[in-house]
Amino acid sequence: MERKERMSRREFLQVSAFAVGAASLSSCATVAPAPESAESEAPSPAKPVSIVYWYWADTPELVKFFSGAVESFNNGQDAIDIEGEAQPAALPTREKIVTAHAAGAGGPDVSYTNTVSTLEFFQAGISRPIQEYFADWTDKDDYLPKIVDSNRWVEGERPLLLLPWGAEIGMHHYRPDIYAEAGLEPPQFFDELIENAKALNNPPDLYGFGLRAADGTGFFYNVMCYMASFGLDWVTPDGGTDFDSPEAVEVAQTIAQLYWDGIAQPSALQDRFPQMVALLQAGKIAGWTAGNLHGSM
Repeated sequence: MERKERMSRREFLQVSAFAVGAASLSSCATVAPAPESAESEAPSPAKPVSIVYWYWADTPELVKFFSGAVESFNNGQDAIDIEGEAQPAALPTREKIVTAHAAGAGGPDVSYTNTVSTLEFFQAGISRPIQEYFADWTDKDDYLPKIVDSNRWVEGERPLLLLPWGAEIGMHHYRPDIYAEAGLEPPQFFDELIENAKALNNPPDLYGFGLRAADGTGFFYNVMCYMASFGLDWVTPDGGTDFDSPEAVEVAQTIAQLYWDGIAQPSALQDRFPQMVALLQAGKIAGWTAGNLHGSM
């Protein structure tokens, strides 16, 4: 069987199905050995398959993580050459650029995606399940069963849609200098965070509560993580959720009230990750909640 010098973009996209993490790439693409020649006992070397891989990084640390993973993969074998390309990290941009590729406008051979987009891409026919490739992967037992099962979102056969390459923890980032000047200690509980935000608020120079409200990621960290801190379950054993409980409604109302009362910055409805980092670095907000992967803040 002759080996292709380069897979088509759509072909590899369908095979890889947005499997996240460089480690999973080895399970998604295999290359058959070159046929032995009648004139030579040794197989003739073939050029490696070249695959363009898009990754999305909003900090230098994440760029280093992905570029290092690609380099490690390329150095570990001779059959596949991964060309890693960093892309803009804003979630709406990711969705538009991948969707445009699926419509034939060009793009990568494979990309990773945020979990918030995975189901939509699957339902649109852009990606496909990866169960058959995962089942043949020699290192599959390194994944905890609950982690694997948590990525089966569709009823019926519950196909495996993706594998995670990491996990983020919501953390409240604050300015120690601002807290020290006001004689306040970092909050340990949500109620203390709200009290501190009100005490520190001094608009327009300083807003006590940083709120990222321009995208779904901001809603996750700035609303859902606060709800989870009360012990509320996203999905309850009976298939319901605690996020419509009185406690959850109270948390959401409290955060919304901070915006309406001018304790959160007035640009909150337009602010995404870059704007929030800039506001924190400039001392315009006392703190805000984001993931633990953003080490450059």
